[in-house]
Amino acid sequence: MQSQMIGLLTETAMHPGASQSAGAIDLPVQRERSTGYPVIVGSSLKGSLRDYFESIWGKGERVDNLFGKRDEVGHVSITDGRLLLLPVRSLQHAFVWITCPYLLERFQRDLLLSGRKVSWSVPGVSSSQVIIAGLSENSTLFLEEFAFTVHNHPELKEIAQDIAPLMAHHSARARLADQLAIIHDKDFGYFAQYGLPVNARNQLDNNKISQNLWYEETLPADTLLYYLALAVENDSLTPFIEQISASPYIQLGGNASIGQGYCIQNPWKNQSKEELS
Repeated sequence: MQSQMIGLLTETAMHPGASQSAGAIDLPVQRERSTGYPVIVGSSLKGSLRDYFESIWGKGERVDNLFGKRDEVGHVSITDGRLLLLPVRSLQHAFVWITCPYLLERFQRDLLLSGRKVSWSVPGVSSSQVIIAGLSENSTLFLEEFAFTVHNHPELKEIAQDIAPLMAHHSARARLADQLAIIHDKDFGYFAQYGLPVNARNQLDNNKISQNLWYEETLPADTLLYYLALAVENDSLTPFIEQISASPYIQLGGNASIGQGYCIQNPWKNQSKEELS
């Protein structure tokens, strides 16, 4: 099986909308049932990738071979777009990228599925504690209005080095080592559930009177997600990866007319890492 992990860094806010609302937010983002973390479901992501390829190659056999037809399966399978790093405002930086032990463990497993191995272990961290570089042990890091006690960890740099290839921009890669923060699963769950931007939108009539007011949730710019592209036949992924590398920008989710959903893709590769034999 041929497989490739591909990073998705949001350049603008993104609204991968859920089909139904369960609270005060009229249009929430899609979330995983088991964790409540934001996600881009695979069927939605595959449809957007098909549109992307049709806009470049045109409709026809090449696109059908990759994504299939109504009565025929294509050569490429696309997984969910999984969250890895969420940007959160901080007093010490413009923002830090937070993640948690569960997401790092899942990232490890997905790297193995794509044929890579990692040498670092997932660090443990207690609630109200944060693992981050550049701050002294037992100092305080503020994330939004919450205070976290800083803990240093020797493998943080190595973890950042394995995440960085998902980012297309060298400037973002360079900042990652200092802005990567690992917090407890429970603390991360709070930010993932309640810390996303919520925008009020309004439809006015010709007399500037509100006809429809609604609230819409988005993933902020600089959120890092990834997905796996899988193919049973060897070399089936090659044209897919070459095209994404040549034209990395893609629009995902709703609200394209107001500039939302623009992401840059980057296939994970690291020549310094040994591939599984």
